Amino acid sequence: VLARVETPIGPEETGGSLTARLAHLGAEMVDDVLPSFLHGELRGAPQIGSAATHAARLTKGEAQLHPELSVAAFLRAVRAYNPRPGAWLSVNGERVKVHIAGEGVVAAEPGLIIPDADGRPNLGLADGSIALVSVQPPGKRIMCAEDWLRGIRGDTISVGGPV
Repeated sequence: VLARVETPIGPEETGGSLTARLAHLGAEMVDDVLPSFLHGELRGAPQIGSAATHAARLTKGEAQLHPELSVAAFLRAVRAYNPRPGAWLSVNGERVKVHIAGEGVVAAEPGLIIPDADGRPNLGLADGSIALVSVQPPGKRIMCAEDWLRGIRGDTISVGGPV
């Protein structure tokens, strides 16, 4: 190990934006450290094996969101899985990706989607609700959640279950 840097993760940062920021920090560190290393002015230290961690590749199954989650856990998952593999909900048996969500303003039973005064869909969770802001239905482009909600057929919106 020649150098290391610590950086906080912002409260609204996504997996994609964090990856880009870490790549930039890493490139800056290489620029700072490489000349000293090449001139023999810097010696590396062995990596401590017990401090090294391995993370398996994220799967689509892990990115499935459930109404049993807390508001905080749901919002963290949406940010963490953005852009890949993409957090998603099972809605009426279809996989709908959730790109952006925020805290909800409508009280709803867990698993129930109710529009707020602006028409934005609010999903009831275990301890509150979240507002869906940007979603991607299967085979479609990313769209605002209000437009998506207007396009759903039927009176019942079933969240959860198999896809």
